[in-house]
Amino acid sequence: MKGRTILVMGQPRGPRYSGPIGDTSKPGTIMQVKTATEMTNGDPTYIAAAPGTDGVKVVPYILIEDHNQGKTVDDAFVNGTLCEVAALQPGEDFNGRLGEVAGTGNTGAIGDPYMIDAEDGLLVPWVGATVEVFAILMETITQVAGGTLCWFRKT
Repeated sequence: MKGRTILVMGQPRGPRYSGPIGDTSKPGTIMQVKTATEMTNGDPTYIAAAPGTDGVKVVPYILIEDHNQGKTVDDAFVNGTLCEVAALQPGEDFNGRLGEVAGTGNTGAIGDPYMIDAEDGLLVPWVGATVEVFAILMETITQVAGGTLCWFRKT
């Protein structure tokens, strides 16, 4: 993890959006708009990205920490409360959450490619040319548990 916030690079280039959260995700989770759900005060509901297949391209929203309510990057949101997401742009650095991998934990090197997991908006090692590389790892990690925040650069 780099720094103490989800967005690492000063002022992000992409827009920010707010709306109710439809789950209990933690900051650093890749999010999506919840389908077939009515707007609340003109805002969509956001849930952890669940594209159904590892590496499927999604709009690159990332859940950011809620400083207005005194929350940190480690605090899960309460379902139904207001959240803020940022639309990541290529080249932006961010702290994203790792998914679970089999064995003793996540191990990776600077520059390793990662994709979005099929079910939970977490980042997992890239598996091949048929899926999108969402981001590259910007730090070396050894046997890190799933759910840990790590430094990434959006591709």
